[in-house]
Amino acid sequence: MKDLSSLHRRSDKPPYFRENAISQFNIFFTVELRHTYFENRLCRPLRLSPANETRKLAGKTGMILKPEAGRIVVLYEKSRLDAMKMYMGDPFDPLCFYFTGQTSDPVFFNYTENAEGPPETALFLSTRSGNPDPCCLTQKPRVSMGDHQASADPALAAAMTGSIKQKRPLFVIGLFPEPDDGIFFSKEGQVLGQTFHATFSTRKTRWKYLISGKPDPVQVVDRDGKIQFEKTEPPDLPISSPVQAFISDQSIPLTQSCPTNFALKDEMSGALILKRLPPASPDILFKSKGPGAAGYISEIFVNI
Repeated sequence: MKDLSSLHRRSDKPPYFRENAISQFNIFFTVELRHTYFENRLCRPLRLSPANETRKLAGKTGMILKPEAGRIVVLYEKSRLDAMKMYMGDPFDPLCFYFTGQTSDPVFFNYTENAEGPPETALFLSTRSGNPDPCCLTQKPRVSMGDHQASADPALAAAMTGSIKQKRPLFVIGLFPEPDDGIFFSKEGQVLGQTFHATFSTRKTRWKYLISGKPDPVQVVDRDGKIQFEKTEPPDLPISSPVQAFISDQSIPLTQSCPTNFALKDEMSGALILKRLPPASPDILFKSKGPGAAGYISEIFVNI
């Protein structure tokens, strides 16, 4: 008979990946990353990883950390809730959670406003923000990635030091449960199972349409009448057909799904050539040049 004893052995997987009977666990909290670029707001290219100290804490308190695309879920073992709460009063080993964030999207910075900063620094998002919405993680001063400059907070310094050995994180999130705080725990000490969220804003750019293959003068128009497009000098392109260039008079948000109301018309007759022009893509982005130039320009190529 086949030996089935190995099926009952304890899993060797770390606590943040181990699957357990769901009936034994409840959600302690969830951290969700949102972005106004995406239609459903969930920023799936971002991924959170627990810092080393947070992984150790999970092992000591029986918690499970489950990273998913755009979020991380923290589960606690019902029978060990009191043991978990003991850490909240420990001045040397407090109950706090640090997560570092990375992106798998190579153009993330192109469509994200204010995500970049000085080298060797990272965004710091925290529950200690004074925000009217306690579940909204807001940005604190950027933190340095230097081993000896990370922070006066030893746990944060440890999180940053552990991360720098791999890759500079895009951001760091810190969460600090306290007894009966009304955020993590009710006044009666019950776990509230909150979803904490951080929202990244989409970048706004001036859209520059490059129209090729049409010798007659054309116009780019907004059928809603909100944005004006001015004719401008086209760049030198390695193509033989004529190119006409038009740039928006104001910046427009980049979004994943953006059916525009921009159309292409014949300048002389006003006849509609294209009912709907394509939106800008974050793949093609340039910093504005020239005296007094500020912001970014997205180029959109359209061949007639």
